[in-house]
Amino acid sequence: MDIARSSDRIAAIAVGDAALHNDLCTTTELEDELDLLEGMSGVAAARRVVGSLNGKAESVLETRSRMTFVDAGLPMPELQVDLFNIFGEWIARVDFLWRKHGLVGECDGYKKYNGEDGRDRLLYEKGRSEAITELNYRQIHWKWRDVDPPARLIARITAMLKNVDTNEKPHPSLETASETTVSNER
Repeated sequence: MDIARSSDRIAAIAVGDAALHNDLCTTTELEDELDLLEGMSGVAAARRVVGSLNGKAESVLETRSRMTFVDAGLPMPELQVDLFNIFGEWIARVDFLWRKHGLVGECDGYKKYNGEDGRDRLLYEKGRSEAITELNYRQIHWKWRDVDPPARLIARITAMLKNVDTNEKPHPSLETASETTVSNER
């Protein structure tokens, strides 16, 4: 809670997101802790931080990206969404999904492409990207350098959100394969 009271907002949110993601605490526990700090300096900032937390973020870059979207007034995407192909087979969990806009957003770090497995990982990512495209989702990828400063990323996402082909709807990817099976039987 000290970090939320006294640190940079984005850094504090990233720490809180990581704590929630790793099940180190719950939002309720953090809110209870805030009640105990009432009257102390920085409590208002800490309340804003706790109100911005989302335990679905899997990296600091995802948190930073999400807060960039919030600060820019962009539509809030769904986080960590599982996508399934028309046969009900899982193909990917995407970082961000603007479902109504048919847009998938992905934070790409370089670490996963390093080392001996880098080439295999690159080929896997290529197949994954093709499978997402087959669901009629457009994709946008970004790296750390794209969020600092964020103006280019905001402009790119804004353009992609506005550029929606209304004739081609994304496949109704579902959260579970069993729902996909039911959907395909209708």
